[in-house]
Amino acid sequence: MEADTKTPLVSVIIPAYNVESYIEETILSVKNQTLSNWELIIVDDGSTDKTYAVICKTIESIRQHVTVLRQENRGQSAARNAGMQQAIGTYIYFLDSDDRLTKDALSVLCTTAERHNLDAVLFSAVAFADDMQAAGSEKDTRDRIAEYERYCDRKIEGLQISTGRNAFISMVNDGKYIPSVPFAFYKRSLLEDKRFVDGILFEDNLFTMEVLFDAKKIGIINEKLYERRIRSNSIMQMSIFDYTKRFTSRFVITDVFR
Repeated sequence: MEADTKTPLVSVIIPAYNVESYIEETILSVKNQTLSNWELIIVDDGSTDKTYAVICKTIESIRQHVTVLRQENRGQSAARNAGMQQAIGTYIYFLDSDDRLTKDALSVLCTTAERHNLDAVLFSAVAFADDMQAAGSEKDTRDRIAEYERYCDRKIEGLQISTGRNAFISMVNDGKYIPSVPFAFYKRSLLEDKRFVDGILFEDNLFTMEVLFDAKKIGIINEKLYERRIRSNSIMQMSIFDYTKRFTSRFVITDVFR
């Protein structure tokens, strides 16, 4: 595999755990970006299926620099943190291992961030399902897709620029706050002292709030640059009924901001 000799503009970080059926499509959505100056960092978080083998096979044809890390299963937070330690791009983007980027996503995000000197860019997404029984029935799956698309819609026109703190307050007050990390694009310097908390649910909530409170200038656009896959055995679907972990996670988040 020939590495790109240029310093990457974007570091794309993919934490992966038991996603042998999806990871190839996710990686190819990065390979096929119209922006070519990126590096890809994939962290296999102790997968017990063929995820690692699929990763190795898929990256064979990628000319940009690709780093594949393997670690014992420690969760998505630890995998993202490991990826951040390796990242050297001007910007960092976290991509979930069963989802996809639209072809011009990185180009749009880089152009927006560079043109307006932004610390972060927040954007919108669409949802899809390969299996229309993923949520239990075709109707339930269609309802889930519609629900996600309402959730993933920033509901604004044009580009809105403000401090991160003001954006957070405005989004919360307007019911438009989306903490999901894959719906944001960050300048790496903004994340130098940030880490995801291990072992909790809703880790995106804590991370996103900390980042927004520190960001001096962010932009929000309603471009749908991300494609969220609805599937029955995602990490969040498997964890959602772990009520003890849900309670503990909310306590940790509340304690940090007390």
